[in-house]
Amino acid sequence: MYPKRLPKEAQSRKLSSTLQKRLEAALSFYVDGNRDIPKPSRMRGHFVGLPALSEAKVALYQAMRRAKVSRAELARRLGWQRSQVGRLLDLNHESRLDQIEAALAALGKKLELRVTAA
Repeated sequence: MYPKRLPKEAQSRKLSSTLQKRLEAALSFYVDGNRDIPKPSRMRGHFVGLPALSEAKVALYQAMRRAKVSRAELARRLGWQRSQVGRLLDLNHESRLDQIEAALAALGKKLELRVTAA
Protein backbone atom coordinates (compact mmCIF):
# COMPACT_ATOMS: atom_id res chain seq x y z
CA MET A 1 0.00 0.00 0.00
CA TYR A 2 1.26 3.46 -0.89
CA PRO A 3 1.43 6.14 1.78
CA LYS A 4 -1.49 8.51 1.65
CA ARG A 5 -0.91 12.17 1.08
CA LEU A 6 -2.57 14.17 3.83
CA PRO A 7 -4.53 17.32 3.03
CA LYS A 8 -2.53 20.51 3.72
CA GLU A 9 -4.42 21.30 6.93
CA ALA A 10 -3.82 17.77 8.26
CA GLN A 11 -0.13 17.98 7.27
CA SER A 12 0.16 21.24 9.18
CA ARG A 13 -1.51 19.75 12.29
CA LYS A 14 0.73 16.69 12.13
CA LEU A 15 3.84 18.85 11.74
CA SER A 16 2.75 21.04 14.67
CA SER A 17 2.17 17.98 16.84
CA THR A 18 5.59 16.54 15.95
CA LEU A 19 7.36 19.83 16.58
CA GLN A 20 5.47 20.27 19.84
CA LYS A 21 6.66 16.86 21.06
CA ARG A 22 10.23 17.71 20.09
CA LEU A 23 10.02 21.02 21.93
CA GLU A 24 8.70 19.27 25.05
CA ALA A 25 11.56 16.74 24.82
CA ALA A 26 14.11 19.55 24.53
CA LEU A 27 12.62 21.40 27.49
CA SER A 28 12.57 18.18 29.52
CA PHE A 29 16.33 17.96 28.96
CA TYR A 30 16.78 21.28 30.79
CA VAL A 31 14.27 20.52 33.55
CA ASP A 32 15.63 17.02 34.21
CA GLY A 33 19.20 18.37 34.25
CA ASN A 34 18.24 21.22 36.57
CA ARG A 35 19.50 23.75 34.02
CA ASP A 36 18.27 27.17 33.02
CA ILE A 37 16.01 27.12 29.98
CA PRO A 38 17.50 29.36 27.29
CA LYS A 39 15.44 32.24 25.95
CA PRO A 40 13.70 31.41 22.67
CA SER A 41 15.40 32.57 19.51
CA ARG A 42 13.76 35.17 17.33
CA MET A 43 10.59 33.88 15.70
CA ARG A 44 11.11 32.88 12.11
CA GLY A 45 8.82 30.68 10.12
CA HIS A 46 6.52 28.26 11.93
CA PHE A 47 5.62 29.08 15.55
CA VAL A 48 5.31 26.08 17.88
CA GLY A 49 3.51 26.48 21.17
CA LEU A 50 3.18 24.08 24.07
CA PRO A 51 0.02 22.55 25.51
CA ALA A 52 -1.32 24.66 28.40
CA LEU A 53 -0.29 22.11 31.04
CA SER A 54 3.29 22.02 29.74
CA GLU A 55 3.38 25.84 29.65
CA ALA A 56 2.29 25.92 33.30
CA LYS A 57 4.95 23.36 34.28
CA VAL A 58 7.69 25.29 32.48
CA ALA A 59 6.51 28.51 34.18
CA LEU A 60 6.66 26.74 37.57
CA TYR A 61 10.16 25.44 36.86
CA GLN A 62 11.35 28.89 35.80
CA ALA A 63 9.82 30.47 38.91
CA MET A 64 11.66 27.91 41.05
CA ARG A 65 14.95 28.69 39.29
CA ARG A 66 14.52 32.45 39.70
CA ALA A 67 13.69 32.01 43.41
CA LYS A 68 16.55 29.50 43.83
CA VAL A 69 14.10 27.01 45.33
CA SER A 70 15.02 23.34 44.96
CA ARG A 71 12.58 20.49 44.44
CA ALA A 72 13.24 19.40 48.04
CA GLU A 73 12.53 22.88 49.39
CA LEU A 74 9.32 23.19 47.37
CA ALA A 75 8.22 19.77 48.62
CA ARG A 76 8.90 20.91 52.20
CA ARG A 77 6.85 24.07 51.69
CA LEU A 78 3.96 22.07 50.29
CA GLY A 79 4.16 19.17 52.74
CA TRP A 80 4.74 16.80 49.82
CA GLN A 81 7.32 14.16 48.95
CA ARG A 82 10.16 15.29 46.66
CA SER A 83 9.01 12.70 44.11
CA GLN A 84 5.63 14.46 43.88
CA VAL A 85 7.38 17.70 42.91
CA GLY A 86 9.43 15.74 40.38
CA ARG A 87 6.27 14.39 38.77
CA LEU A 88 4.76 17.86 38.80
CA LEU A 89 7.69 19.13 36.72
CA ASP A 90 7.68 16.10 34.39
CA LEU A 91 6.31 17.30 31.04
CA ASN A 92 5.20 13.74 30.23
CA HIS A 93 3.15 13.37 33.42
CA GLU A 94 -0.50 14.40 33.47
CA SER A 95 -0.51 16.62 36.55
CA ARG A 96 -3.51 18.49 37.90
CA LEU A 97 -3.67 22.22 37.43
CA ASP A 98 -4.59 22.79 41.08
CA GLN A 99 -1.29 21.18 42.09
CA ILE A 100 0.64 23.55 39.85
CA GLU A 101 -1.32 26.46 41.33
CA ALA A 102 -0.45 25.28 44.86
CA ALA A 103 3.22 25.01 43.97
CA LEU A 104 3.23 28.49 42.43
CA ALA A 105 1.47 29.87 45.50
CA ALA A 106 4.24 28.39 47.66
CA LEU A 107 6.61 30.54 45.60
CA GLY A 108 4.44 33.64 45.98
CA LYS A 109 3.17 33.37 42.39
CA LYS A 110 -0.16 32.70 40.72
CA LEU A 111 -1.13 31.16 37.42
CA GLU A 112 -3.05 33.25 34.90
CA LEU A 113 -4.58 31.87 31.70
CA ARG A 114 -5.70 33.73 28.62
CA VAL A 115 -7.56 32.77 25.50
CA THR A 116 -6.56 34.25 22.13
CA ALA A 117 -7.70 33.84 18.55
CA ALA A 118 -6.29 30.74 16.84
